[in-house]
Amino acid sequence: MRNLFSFALFLPVLIPSLTAAASTCPLENMFCESFETSSITGSYDGSSEAKISTVRAYDGKHALHVVGAGGGYNRQFFKVPLSETPFAKRHFGRAMVWLSDRNAADADFTLLQLAGPATTQSGAPEGFEVALRGRVDGRYDHLFSNYDTYPVTDNSAGKKWSTDCWQHPAFSDTKPPASTYRVPKNQWFCLAWFVDVERDNLAFWLDGKPLEEITVNGKGQGCVAHSQADKWLAPSELTYLGIGIEQYQKTAKRRELFIDDIALSQSPVPCPVLQAPMAGGEVVH
Repeated sequence: MRNLFSFALFLPVLIPSLTAAASTCPLENMFCESFETSSITGSYDGSSEAKISTVRAYDGKHALHVVGAGGGYNRQFFKVPLSETPFAKRHFGRAMVWLSDRNAADADFTLLQLAGPATTQSGAPEGFEVALRGRVDGRYDHLFSNYDTYPVTDNSAGKKWSTDCWQHPAFSDTKPPASTYRVPKNQWFCLAWFVDVERDNLAFWLDGKPLEEITVNGKGQGCVAHSQADKWLAPSELTYLGIGIEQYQKTAKRRELFIDDIALSQSPVPCPVLQAPMAGGEVVH
């Protein structure tokens, strides 16, 4: 597979579209998860209630069914381990997602998280984790990039180091962002990404179209807190990929989605030709 991005890492405005028909795991160095077998590479995060379902699937008969309950913080992630894999420093990824229109344009939630330990160069205390995220903004259900740091070990509890940064497409209270950035409802869409921790680079595509306005190379538009002088310093390596729903606000309502055909590679992973969703089935407990 030709690396379409060889010229795009330093000039994100040149990121090309990513559309082509793609077979399932055509390369030996790819990771793929279609949820079609009992042997699944990944785990459900903590109290996650995500389940394999036959209610709908993009390809085959099964997909991951995720429900964010709303009403405060909850995380419903399917986690793929990345430590000691070819994807821990740099990779392209893709997943097929179906988001219900129920409670659309509600509170923010994280759809994709790429996380690992903070570097010593960042100045963050030992035991802090860095998250590079693709989030859905509840105002228009549009995608934006998010960066955050937080303690994950006992010895880091109570230590202060805060960031929570953002990179949005252009929009206002009266004008939504371009439709390219708004997440489709009640249909399958292709979410693709690229991450390079050594270059502090994060980029996204939606249905094969580059989301140039939320591409990040070391710094975004702003941060809630400024412990790192608003710099997006990637983790030393990616230890896991989390995909699903993570909600934060007490006012958040129930959100539901399905995930299928997760793929990771060292080369771009094209979005497949979209097909009509399958429906009618049951949740596999």
